[in-house]
Amino acid sequence: MAQDQAWSQSAKSWVSFAARDYQAALMLGRCGVQLDPNDGAVLDLMGAVAPFFGEIEEAVDQFEAAKQFDDPLNAPSLGYATAALSAFGREHEARAKLAELERAWPEAPNEIMLKSIHSDDAHADEVISELVLLGWTSTSPQASSNP
Repeated sequence: MAQDQAWSQSAKSWVSFAARDYQAALMLGRCGVQLDPNDGAVLDLMGAVAPFFGEIEEAVDQFEAAKQFDDPLNAPSLGYATAALSAFGREHEARAKLAELERAWPEAPNEIMLKSIHSDDAHADEVISELVLLGWTSTSPQASSNP
């Protein structure tokens, strides 16, 4: 519960995120980043929270900063970063990020993970649509069984 520790603030951000209290998640995540802007895990978690407030550019910035510390991005984070780059028209960078996603997480059920995170499937579908535009295909068993 240490309020002066980046990781505890980041962990509380994730708990708020899981409880779908996105405003608290955003506030706590930003606090964690301010406390330790050199902790890749804190940056990655903030990148995962930011899109829920339309802070797509902030999410990409946090993911890129996390990667500079050699902290690997998780599969949904790479998906968000890829979709955000695509949405900003940065297709070359988006395709490189998609290749990284497919190389690092070839079997990750990204579609299922994204839909389980978002309170509204339409928001997850926006991310998924950007990935599909780049050539991504779902590896999720549920997704492939849908017509």
